[in-house]
Amino acid sequence: MLLSRAVRLLGRGCRRYYSAHTTPLSHPHGVKSPTASRKLEPQNVQMSQLRNGLVIAALENYCPVSKVGIFVKAGSRYEDAGNLGITHCLRVASNLTSRRASSFKLTRAIEAVGGNLRVTSTRDIMLYSVECMRDYMSAGKPARGCLSQYTLQPALLSRLHAGSVHLRTGVTLNQLTKAAQELFAKKSGHSQTGAKAQYGGGEHRDPNCERLVHAAVVCEGTALGSPEALSFAVLQQVLGAGPYIKRGSHITSTLTKAVNKATTQPFTASAFNASYLDSGLFGVYTISQDKEAAGVINAAVSHVKQVAKGEITEADIERGKNQLIARSLMTVETVDVLLKEIGLQALATGTYVSPTSAVEKIKEITNKDVIKAANKFASGAKSMAASGRLVNTPFLDEL
Repeated sequence: MLLSRAVRLLGRGCRRYYSAHTTPLSHPHGVKSPTASRKLEPQNVQMSQLRNGLVIAALENYCPVSKVGIFVKAGSRYEDAGNLGITHCLRVASNLTSRRASSFKLTRAIEAVGGNLRVTSTRDIMLYSVECMRDYMSAGKPARGCLSQYTLQPALLSRLHAGSVHLRTGVTLNQLTKAAQELFAKKSGHSQTGAKAQYGGGEHRDPNCERLVHAAVVCEGTALGSPEALSFAVLQQVLGAGPYIKRGSHITSTLTKAVNKATTQPFTASAFNASYLDSGLFGVYTISQDKEAAGVINAAVSHVKQVAKGEITEADIERGKNQLIARSLMTVETVDVLLKEIGLQALATGTYVSPTSAVEKIKEITNKDVIKAANKFASGAKSMAASGRLVNTPFLDEL
């Protein structure tokens, strides 16, 4: 059995190696390699839109490997009581037989060009991404032979609300627009809107025998692309978003310093910030011993309220801005995250803010902006979730 598996893996590797060397890689500008005498100028993200509302974004970075993603507004927020779980079914069925190809044919088509197909989903979107060599992407082979074979499933088309086709590398905007017109120009999808976020607060407690108590206290945050989004992001860094050193204690976190005064036992405290297309959540998350839960949770919530009163130094806010800038730039260094970032911005606003522009906007955040964000937590309706031995864990109305 092990020998047969090894043979199959070897054969698969040989096919990919053969496909990688049958045709020399071309270049859109006629340059044989990036090290040639002609200097390749950095390119910016280019965007266009089809008549049916499909947003197209392309980034040329001269990489021999191309990556294309289809972002569809088909997350769990678009489910209702009659089709709960349909998003999960669509995600796991992405490589099954469709109207145009069997599962075997789809798998063979992707493997023949050494490509990779991934499907992920969040509350807001479902992302179909394919990566392969740019020669095959430029010729439209993956678009016709891979993407169309699973995006044309009747179940998916019935839930196609709006999408953004985004290319990470290797294809110009004109080439991508042409491929998108061939595949999606005649498909307008449904105009169904997702469930509108209605935040009202609440409490959920899960008592059990675990000595460690996990607790989260949050308020309504802000949506992606909103003016306050960066203020909440800076506030999260000021309070503490987690250690920067492996198994470190994050001693620069103001939240950690505040909770340290309330307990002598090991604990974890960090700020929580999640933004979606329509709303978001912001708050504090703590892990503590059951006997220390009350002191840790109260200290964490009280500290954010103190920040809302302006009890925060300019140095702490400047540190938070620097940490957010560094984290943002480091994050978009990876292909997958950059693909997702451009796609989400295109869906939310129809535009894209480059990392350079984002850095300048972060630098413009003032102390008043951060304090205002903290005040929204201090004065807004809160929600709380707790799990563990909750004998000493306060209720929401006691905070």
